[in-house]
Amino acid sequence: MTARAVNGNPADAGSHGTPVVVESSLDNLRSADVRFLQEAARHGPLHVRVPSDRLVEQLTGSRPLFPAAERLFLAESLCWVTSAAIVDRPVALEMPGLAAQRTTLVVRAEAADTAARNAAREHGVPCHGILPAALAGFPVADPSPPP
Repeated sequence: MTARAVNGNPADAGSHGTPVVVESSLDNLRSADVRFLQEAARHGPLHVRVPSDRLVEQLTGSRPLFPAAERLFLAESLCWVTSAAIVDRPVALEMPGLAAQRTTLVVRAEAADTAARNAAREHGVPCHGILPAALAGFPVADPSPPP
């Protein structure tokens, strides 16, 4: 069971440590998307911002394949996601609040949209980019038997 963010605020999700925020549409979810969230969670309790259908269309020029409620369900279903919320504004516009919450932003290093990274730098929000090489393949399971 994942904790739910209060008003989309990762600091209110009941997690410990420095909150980590990612924004991902999770539309047509693929293994690289799951690996990205898994790697992002290594930085701290993970809050996923799932863009609303309107925001996805605004950012990409196309309607999402899956409705926001379904994409939110997928985010909440992943064990390393602490909280998730549907949002109507791009993360770049939320940097003052993220800075006040001492949140870390995690992005895909190859992402063409630099607005979030630039806004993070401007507001002193730590930003980590995850390289495509870190998302290749699947993690190797520990071969030792469970206790």
